[in-house]
Formats: sequence, C-alpha cells, structure tokens
Amino acid sequence: MYILVDFDNLDKGFKRKGVEHIANHIVRQFDSDYLAPHSELTMRLYGGWYESKKPTRMAQDLVIEIQKVSPIIFKYKHFGEYKPIKLRIELAYSLVC
Repeated sequence: MYILVDFDNLDKGFKRKGVEHIANHIVRQFDSDYLAPHSELTMRLYGGWYESKKPTRMAQDLVIEIQKVSPIIFKYKHFGEYKPIKLRIELAYSLVC
C-alpha cells in the first residue's frame, strides 16, 4: 500500500521533527483493521525536489535522513495482538501506476 504525503504543505515545525516522526504520526492515524492485511507500506513524499534539473538541498538532506531511518518496523495492536508492519520511505519523483 502506498501512502502519499504532500511534503511541501506540511507544517514547518512538524517537518523539523524529522522524517521518522512524520512517518510514525501518519501511520498511527490508520485504523488497525485497515493495516492488518498489509505487511509492508511505502510512504512517498511529494515535493519540489528539483530546481533547474538538479536536486534541491532539501531533497538531498531528506534522502540522507531517509537512508538512516528507512525501513521502519512499526508494531500496532490488532485484536489484542501486536503485529509488525514494515514502512519504507522514499521521495516521489514521479507517479506510481
């Protein structure tokens, strides 16, 4: 399952807390019944990643941060049992079909 995040429109204070915090917050918004059929999620961050055909400084910094924390294993409670789910984070350079 893909989770699409419009990174440019996130609150600046929220973004300062880091990609791992953002991912944790967003995944925790899903109901456990919705997560249960999935063993893996991919969070795609959309934004203005290029300027004059070169990656922006923000894109470069995010790639480094993502490489440090992704994938993340989350545990959520479903019918009294903790289940793991793997979350991969990536920058979205194009649409997924």
